[in-house]
Amino acid sequence: MNTFRWSLSVLGLIFVFVCSSGAMAEVAVKNLELEELWHIGGESNDDVLLEFVRSVVRDGENIYIFDAKTSRIHHYKLNGKFVAVYNLAGTGPGQCDNAHTLLFLGDGKFGLVQGLPAKIIVSDLNDNPAPTINFHFPGVDQNTPVAMTAVKGQGNYILGFNEIKNLGIALSIFKLQDNRHGRLQAYEVARLFQDNPPFTGEIPDEAEIPYYSNRDVWDISAEGLLYVAPYRDQYLIHVYRADGSLINKIKGEYNPCLRSYDLMDYHAYLTSDIHIYVEDSEPAIMGLHIINGEIWVRTGCSDYQDVYRQYDILDSEGQFSHLVNLFYPGTGFKDDLVFLGDGLVAIIKGSSDRLKRGFFLDNPQTSIKEDVVQVILCRMKE
Repeated sequence: MNTFRWSLSVLGLIFVFVCSSGAMAEVAVKNLELEELWHIGGESNDDVLLEFVRSVVRDGENIYIFDAKTSRIHHYKLNGKFVAVYNLAGTGPGQCDNAHTLLFLGDGKFGLVQGLPAKIIVSDLNDNPAPTINFHFPGVDQNTPVAMTAVKGQGNYILGFNEIKNLGIALSIFKLQDNRHGRLQAYEVARLFQDNPPFTGEIPDEAEIPYYSNRDVWDISAEGLLYVAPYRDQYLIHVYRADGSLINKIKGEYNPCLRSYDLMDYHAYLTSDIHIYVEDSEPAIMGLHIINGEIWVRTGCSDYQDVYRQYDILDSEGQFSHLVNLFYPGTGFKDDLVFLGDGLVAIIKGSSDRLKRGFFLDNPQTSIKEDVVQVILCRMKE
């Protein structure tokens, strides 16, 4: 099925006419420029060396950038003024050497999520540690090994991809609440997906890896609804209440976009010495964000347009509304975007390249440019 697109500009609003099998549909498109406000890291900033940025968190007028490689949190004001660097490396109270995510817990407290054993180290970043938050699973002894490899949090709820010895992998909803001793803990409310694949020791196939392990395809709304795109090759979003009850399935059509050979080689590198068998096409959904009640969907074809990034915009019921094109220099297929509210967006560059250094060493003639790690704060501007 061939699809042809062209555009017409009327008073700043662009309409794309999609002609398919003789039918014509009018699609509204909103173009937004990502206007850079300030950045840290990169080749031109000698004062800040970033290694592997995993989280950018906003608390009012403050921005916190978490470098998981160095266990440091870089604190800036919204206007770019430097405040402090907090070094949380170590094994003492409020410290962690192997955290992968920074969560803002409210009341000036932050949580460093450790993968194995799974727990959240809590601190106010001023040498005032709070009791550690442990993850609790019904019917699972606290001494059972648990790994928590990806999380997202909003308010009192956390989505976490976990693995429990002898029980397998799952995507779970956790609620933060006090135990009988008055200490904040994370209690599993529901398991949305669960599997117990056998270990074969073979090189994995990309299509066989549970897609719900990818935190880029989940989000939590301000109202406490949870959105998950569970399958790689389906334009499908599940919507859950905080108790785990499924209340909606949002479905859309998707025509796969083929990857270039360079891009297939790039995706094959998980680290310098671990590879996977990759698919020749992109996933149906690569990113999912809930912004001001709208569902922003980054499809597998969004990075193949003549824009930095493109999103399908759905209303709260899952009905398609319009497209948003984001414009910024270069291509955005490797970048992580963190939406911080009030039109602010943090672009994280270079972190995916840190996991794939072997690709650039083995493919010096590749068309893919290696990025230096940096964080760029932008404002979406019409």
